[in-house]
Amino acid sequence: MLQGIRPVFKFNVVIVSIYLIKRGEKRGENMFKKIITAVLATLMLLIVLPTKVLAEETENNITDEYKYTDLDGKTHQYYDVHGNPLTISEVEQLMQPKLVSFEIQPTRAPIYPEADVVLVNSSYETTGPRRQVSPSVVGPATLTYGQSVSVSSSIGVNFGAEINSRIFRALALRFGVTFTQTTTSNTSFGAAFPVPAGKTGAVYFTPFLYSGYCTYVDTNYQGTGTYVSFPKMNGVFAAGVYELITW
Repeated sequence: MLQGIRPVFKFNVVIVSIYLIKRGEKRGENMFKKIITAVLATLMLLIVLPTKVLAEETENNITDEYKYTDLDGKTHQYYDVHGNPLTISEVEQLMQPKLVSFEIQPTRAPIYPEADVVLVNSSYETTGPRRQVSPSVVGPATLTYGQSVSVSSSIGVNFGAEINSRIFRALALRFGVTFTQTTTSNTSFGAAFPVPAGKTGAVYFTPFLYSGYCTYVDTNYQGTGTYVSFPKMNGVFAAGVYELITW
Protein backbone atom coordinates (compact mmCIF):
# COMPACT_ATOMS: atom_id res chain seq x y z
CA MET A 1 0.00 0.00 0.00
CA LEU A 2 1.20 3.40 -0.88
CA GLN A 3 0.13 6.23 1.40
CA GLY A 4 -0.25 9.79 0.26
CA ILE A 5 -1.08 12.64 2.61
CA ARG A 6 -0.84 11.54 6.16
CA PRO A 7 -3.17 11.76 7.98
CA VAL A 8 -5.52 13.77 5.76
CA PHE A 9 -6.25 11.29 3.02
CA LYS A 10 -6.19 7.57 2.69
CA PHE A 11 -4.91 6.29 -0.63
CA ASN A 12 -5.64 2.68 -1.30
CA VAL A 13 -3.37 1.84 -4.18
CA VAL A 14 -3.52 -1.71 -5.30
CA ILE A 15 -0.53 -2.62 -7.40
CA VAL A 16 -0.94 -6.03 -8.88
CA SER A 17 1.98 -7.54 -10.73
CA ILE A 18 1.74 -10.99 -12.16
CA TYR A 19 4.79 -12.54 -13.64
CA LEU A 20 4.47 -15.90 -15.28
CA ILE A 21 7.48 -17.54 -16.89
CA LYS A 22 6.87 -21.04 -18.00
CA ARG A 23 9.32 -23.08 -19.94
CA GLY A 24 9.01 -26.68 -20.98
CA GLU A 25 11.26 -29.06 -22.82
CA LYS A 26 10.62 -32.50 -24.21
CA ARG A 27 13.30 -34.72 -25.58
CA GLY A 28 12.88 -38.04 -27.39
CA GLU A 29 14.47 -40.10 -30.10
CA ASN A 30 12.05 -38.97 -32.78
CA MET A 31 11.35 -35.56 -31.31
CA PHE A 32 13.14 -32.24 -31.59
CA LYS A 33 13.47 -29.92 -28.64
CA LYS A 34 10.24 -28.27 -27.78
CA ILE A 35 10.33 -25.03 -25.84
CA ILE A 36 6.99 -23.69 -24.76
CA THR A 37 6.74 -19.97 -25.50
CA ALA A 38 7.39 -18.06 -22.31
CA VAL A 39 5.01 -15.39 -21.24
CA LEU A 40 5.86 -12.42 -19.07
CA ALA A 41 2.83 -10.32 -18.22
CA THR A 42 3.34 -7.33 -15.96
CA LEU A 43 0.01 -5.99 -14.82
CA MET A 44 0.08 -2.83 -12.78
CA LEU A 45 -3.35 -1.65 -11.72
CA LEU A 46 -3.34 1.60 -9.81
CA ILE A 47 -6.71 1.71 -8.18
CA VAL A 48 -6.68 4.96 -6.35
CA LEU A 49 -9.52 5.60 -3.98
CA PRO A 50 -8.84 8.94 -2.27
CA THR A 51 -11.06 9.17 0.75
CA LYS A 52 -11.10 12.06 3.14
CA VAL A 53 -10.83 10.75 6.66
CA LEU A 54 -12.97 13.60 7.88
CA ALA A 55 -15.92 12.24 5.89
CA GLU A 56 -15.97 9.23 8.18
CA GLU A 57 -16.69 11.48 11.13
CA THR A 58 -18.19 14.89 10.43
CA GLU A 59 -17.86 17.69 7.94
CA ASN A 60 -17.50 20.10 10.85
CA ASN A 61 -13.81 19.13 11.00
CA ILE A 62 -13.13 21.38 8.01
CA THR A 63 -12.38 24.86 9.34
CA ASP A 64 -12.08 26.22 5.79
CA GLU A 65 -10.97 25.00 2.38
CA TYR A 66 -7.30 25.39 3.37
CA LYS A 67 -7.39 23.58 6.71
CA TYR A 68 -8.29 20.17 7.98
CA THR A 69 -8.58 18.94 11.57
CA ASP A 70 -7.94 15.22 11.98
CA LEU A 71 -9.49 12.85 14.50
CA ASP A 72 -6.68 13.57 16.98
CA GLY A 73 -7.50 17.28 16.94
CA LYS A 74 -4.45 18.27 14.87
CA THR A 75 -4.90 20.93 12.19
CA HIS A 76 -3.22 20.49 8.80
CA GLN A 77 -2.41 23.25 6.31
CA TYR A 78 -0.59 22.73 3.01
CA TYR A 79 1.78 24.85 0.91
CA ASP A 80 3.68 24.36 -2.34
CA VAL A 81 7.48 24.70 -2.47
CA HIS A 82 7.13 28.45 -3.10
CA GLY A 83 5.10 28.98 0.08
CA ASN A 84 1.74 29.39 -1.65
CA PRO A 85 -1.20 27.97 0.33
CA LEU A 86 -2.99 24.98 -1.21
CA THR A 87 -6.61 24.00 -0.79
CA ILE A 88 -7.47 20.52 0.44
CA SER A 89 -8.84 19.76 -3.01
CA GLU A 90 -5.60 20.86 -4.70
CA VAL A 91 -3.51 18.73 -2.34
CA GLU A 92 -5.72 15.73 -3.05
CA GLN A 93 -5.00 16.09 -6.75
CA LEU A 94 -1.26 16.63 -6.25
CA MET A 95 -0.85 13.61 -4.00
CA GLN A 96 -2.87 11.20 -6.11
CA PRO A 97 -0.62 8.76 -8.03
CA LYS A 98 -0.69 9.45 -11.77
CA LEU A 99 -0.22 6.59 -14.20
CA VAL A 100 1.83 7.82 -17.17
CA SER A 101 2.34 4.64 -19.18
CA PHE A 102 1.65 0.94 -18.96
CA GLU A 103 2.85 -1.73 -21.38
CA ILE A 104 2.65 -5.48 -21.52
CA GLN A 105 5.88 -6.77 -22.99
CA PRO A 106 5.24 -9.94 -25.06
CA THR A 107 7.92 -12.58 -24.84
CA ARG A 108 9.11 -15.19 -27.29
CA ALA A 109 11.31 -18.27 -27.06
CA PRO A 110 13.75 -18.63 -25.47
CA ILE A 111 12.33 -15.73 -23.42
CA TYR A 112 13.03 -12.33 -24.95
CA PRO A 113 13.86 -11.49 -28.56
CA GLU A 114 16.67 -9.12 -27.56
CA ALA A 115 19.45 -9.33 -25.00
CA ASP A 116 21.07 -6.74 -22.75
CA VAL A 117 18.14 -4.31 -22.96
CA VAL A 118 15.99 -2.36 -20.50
CA LEU A 119 12.20 -2.47 -20.84
CA VAL A 120 9.99 0.09 -19.10
CA ASN A 121 6.78 -1.75 -18.26
CA SER A 122 5.04 1.08 -16.44
CA SER A 123 5.70 4.62 -15.26
CA TYR A 124 3.80 6.81 -12.82
CA GLU A 125 4.20 9.78 -10.48
CA THR A 126 3.76 9.22 -6.77
CA THR A 127 4.99 10.50 -3.38
CA GLY A 128 7.67 9.56 -0.90
CA PRO A 129 7.41 9.41 2.91
CA ARG A 130 6.52 12.55 4.85
CA ARG A 131 9.30 13.88 7.10
CA GLN A 132 9.51 16.62 9.70
CA VAL A 133 11.67 19.54 8.52
CA SER A 134 11.33 22.00 11.41
CA PRO A 135 11.48 21.85 15.20
CA SER A 136 8.22 21.76 17.10
CA VAL A 137 7.58 25.27 18.45
CA VAL A 138 5.02 26.76 20.80
CA GLY A 139 2.95 29.67 19.46
CA PRO A 140 2.53 32.43 18.87
CA ALA A 141 5.34 31.88 16.38
CA THR A 142 6.14 31.73 12.69
CA LEU A 143 8.17 29.12 10.86
CA THR A 144 10.04 30.29 7.76
CA TYR A 145 13.13 28.06 7.70
CA GLY A 146 13.90 24.47 8.58
CA GLN A 147 16.31 21.68 7.90
CA SER A 148 16.70 20.14 4.47
CA VAL A 149 16.01 16.44 4.09
CA SER A 150 17.53 14.12 1.51
CA VAL A 151 15.37 12.54 -1.19
CA SER A 152 17.08 9.64 -2.95
CA SER A 153 16.49 7.24 -5.80
CA SER A 154 15.77 3.59 -5.09
CA ILE A 155 15.82 0.32 -6.99
CA GLY A 156 14.45 -3.02 -5.84
CA VAL A 157 17.11 -5.20 -7.48
CA ASN A 158 20.76 -4.18 -7.56
CA PHE A 159 22.18 -5.04 -11.00
CA GLY A 160 25.39 -3.08 -10.46
CA ALA A 161 26.18 0.57 -11.10
CA GLU A 162 26.20 0.45 -14.92
CA ILE A 163 22.94 -1.48 -15.36
CA ASN A 164 21.21 0.44 -12.57
CA SER A 165 22.10 3.70 -14.31
CA ARG A 166 20.67 2.43 -17.60
CA ILE A 167 17.41 1.49 -15.89
CA PHE A 168 17.03 4.90 -14.22
CA ARG A 169 17.84 6.72 -17.46
CA ALA A 170 15.31 4.62 -19.40
CA LEU A 171 12.60 5.51 -16.89
CA ALA A 172 13.59 9.19 -16.92
CA LEU A 173 13.27 9.21 -20.70
CA ARG A 174 9.61 8.21 -20.35
CA PHE A 175 8.99 11.34 -18.32
CA GLY A 176 11.17 13.54 -20.54
CA VAL A 177 13.39 14.51 -17.61
CA THR A 178 16.99 14.04 -16.48
CA PHE A 179 17.61 11.37 -13.86
CA THR A 180 18.47 12.77 -10.42
CA GLN A 181 20.01 10.27 -8.04
CA THR A 182 19.79 12.32 -4.84
CA THR A 183 18.58 15.80 -3.93
CA THR A 184 17.38 17.74 -0.89
CA SER A 185 14.42 19.86 0.10
CA ASN A 186 14.85 23.62 0.40
CA THR A 187 15.63 25.00 3.87
CA SER A 188 13.41 28.01 3.09
CA PHE A 189 9.66 27.45 3.14
CA GLY A 190 9.07 30.47 0.89
CA ALA A 191 6.60 31.99 3.37
CA ALA A 192 5.94 32.42 7.08
CA PHE A 193 3.86 29.55 8.44
CA PRO A 194 1.90 30.75 11.52
CA VAL A 195 1.60 28.78 14.75
CA PRO A 196 -1.30 30.23 16.81
CA ALA A 197 -0.97 31.18 20.46
CA GLY A 198 -1.51 28.24 22.76
CA LYS A 199 -0.68 25.75 20.02
CA THR A 200 2.40 23.73 19.13
CA GLY A 201 3.36 23.40 15.49
CA ALA A 202 5.87 21.82 13.11
CA VAL A 203 6.43 21.71 9.35
CA TYR A 204 6.66 18.49 7.33
CA PHE A 205 7.72 17.81 3.74
CA THR A 206 6.37 15.15 1.35
CA PRO A 207 8.47 14.70 -1.83
CA PHE A 208 7.17 13.89 -5.30
CA LEU A 209 8.72 10.91 -7.08
CA TYR A 210 8.98 9.49 -10.57
CA SER A 211 8.39 5.74 -10.29
CA GLY A 212 8.00 2.70 -12.50
CA TYR A 213 8.44 -0.99 -13.06
CA CYS A 214 11.29 -1.99 -15.38
CA THR A 215 12.71 -5.25 -16.70
CA TYR A 216 16.37 -5.84 -17.47
CA VAL A 217 16.99 -8.57 -20.05
CA ASP A 218 20.48 -9.99 -19.60
CA THR A 219 22.85 -11.50 -22.17
CA ASN A 220 21.16 -14.89 -21.69
CA TYR A 221 17.79 -13.39 -22.69
CA GLN A 222 16.53 -13.79 -19.12
CA GLY A 223 14.42 -10.95 -17.76
CA THR A 224 14.41 -9.64 -14.17
CA GLY A 225 11.89 -7.05 -13.08
CA THR A 226 12.28 -4.34 -10.46
CA TYR A 227 10.52 -1.30 -9.06
CA VAL A 228 12.48 1.96 -9.30
CA SER A 229 11.92 5.57 -8.27
CA PHE A 230 13.83 8.84 -8.21
CA PRO A 231 13.04 12.38 -6.98
CA LYS A 232 11.10 14.90 -9.01
CA MET A 233 12.81 18.27 -9.14
CA ASN A 234 11.68 21.86 -8.78
CA GLY A 235 14.70 23.87 -9.87
CA VAL A 236 17.66 22.68 -7.80
CA PHE A 237 15.54 21.30 -4.95
CA ALA A 238 13.13 18.42 -4.50
CA ALA A 239 9.55 18.99 -5.61
CA GLY A 240 6.86 18.29 -3.06
CA VAL A 241 4.38 19.71 -0.55
CA TYR A 242 4.97 21.41 2.81
CA GLU A 243 2.53 20.65 5.58
CA LEU A 244 2.06 22.73 8.75
CA ILE A 245 0.59 20.65 11.58
CA THR A 246 -0.57 22.36 14.76
CA TRP A 247 -1.99 20.85 17.94
